[in-house]
Amino acid sequence: MKILALDIATSTGWAAGETSAAPTFGCYRIQTDGRNFGMAMNDFSRWLDSMIDAYMPDQIVYEKPITTIHGKTSLETKCLLIGLCMHAESVAYDHGLPISWVNNATVKKHFTGHGGFGKKTKPYPMIVAAHQRGWMVETHDEADACGVWDYGIHCHDPENAHLHDPIMAGTS
Repeated sequence: MKILALDIATSTGWAAGETSAAPTFGCYRIQTDGRNFGMAMNDFSRWLDSMIDAYMPDQIVYEKPITTIHGKTSLETKCLLIGLCMHAESVAYDHGLPISWVNNATVKKHFTGHGGFGKKTKPYPMIVAAHQRGWMVETHDEADACGVWDYGIHCHDPENAHLHDPIMAGTS
């Protein structure tokens, strides 16, 4: 099974690949001028189409956007994040692919064993967890996408879930 995982934002982290192997991962910066939602949606849709063509996933999983950051997230940012997620849903539909979302706290708990930390936590636990698995991510966006990818395996291909657990690796 192949999964494409997304941490959707203007800097979208992604992880993709066969669930029985390590993921390929990276980060894509969505082209936007900060005011033109159409530009961002169009760019994101084209990029996601190209990722689906390149990796041919059987399942797409994305992290649900956090839109209630105690008054710190502007209405424009909330609209953009939700719009990008809806575009992911639409692109998946156009390709006939199943798509699901996961809560941020669920991914953190699954991937690191605990939640309740923010992006500014040093060292960032999601990066530490990815490195423990041998996935040498460089950014929190890549690390978050790897966490979503790993959680996607847990949900959609559980027989391979143990392969990426640093404690269970090598057991069958």
